[in-house]
Amino acid sequence: MHNSNSWTWIWKIAAPEKIKFFIWCACHNAIPTLSLLCRRNLAQSDIRPRCSTSEETILHCIRDCNTAQSIWNSLGFRSAEFFNPSDPEVWLRNNSSGNKAPIFLAGLWWNWRARN
Repeated sequence: MHNSNSWTWIWKIAAPEKIKFFIWCACHNAIPTLSLLCRRNLAQSDIRPRCSTSEETILHCIRDCNTAQSIWNSLGFRSAEFFNPSDPEVWLRNNSSGNKAPIFLAGLWWNWRARN
């Protein structure tokens, strides 16, 4: 587990509190994806119903699913580097600052809301 100082970057993001809280939950593996619910015996399957091909992890929901990738592509996030880090915290941290951060944060929320 990281020390509490390592999470300060989240609270410095220029975004609504609900998005910061979502990012914090994602970094702490506290988003109720089917993968997490299945591990806790609260769901029968961890396969995402929308695409029926992959385990529903947080990265699959917000980045790797075909639906999510379509949203990212439409927002101009097309490079291989954007889809590269396999650690949700690294991916979220890398993209939550800089010129494209507002677009990224909106896309992040849009992808999560599209799941629900």
